[in-house]
Amino acid sequence: MTAVNALWRSLAWPGKEHLYLARTDSGWIADGLVMASPTQEPFRFHYRIELDADWNFKHLWTHQPFLDIAENRLPDCELIREEDGSWRAEGFEALPDLEGCIDIDIAITPFTNTLPIRRLALEPGQSAEIDVAYLSVPELQLSRTRQRYTRIAETIEEFDYYLFESLDGSGFAAEISVDLDGLVVDYPDLFTRL
Repeated sequence: MTAVNALWRSLAWPGKEHLYLARTDSGWIADGLVMASPTQEPFRFHYRIELDADWNFKHLWTHQPFLDIAENRLPDCELIREEDGSWRAEGFEALPDLEGCIDIDIAITPFTNTLPIRRLALEPGQSAEIDVAYLSVPELQLSRTRQRYTRIAETIEEFDYYLFESLDGSGFAAEISVDLDGLVVDYPDLFTRL
């Protein structure tokens, strides 16, 4: 894969996402635009993620194109993961709570499931527990959370199947299918690929 376009529809609320994913000389660039209405107020959310060649997270830039009247600024977010595993926010503020996390999980998109799926390259029956930097949208609240990915089947008709489990005490789990590029095809009750 050198470049791919993907389009998802949200199943839990009105919304769609367009993603452009491209290979670069040093890794991958993902550029996504989400238009959604998980509450009564619709919004747009634009993100750009830089990854190295092994799908390790390096840099996230987000933009919500509406004016935050109270702050008189655009509510943007920038996160950087250094090679030593430390994280920084915009303005170079250190984020020690995220130290050791490799992946970013953005709540509003199925794309960020691709990062650990590609990076871990699990064999059928294998599982891995990981700590991720979780970004809620549209609030842009950042927290550390633990997750488990289990590859549950051999490739069937050009699809792989994973059990995703949130280990934060919520009990959330979902069996997701992905294409051979690791992009979500079906995420029950949340997203489906168009």
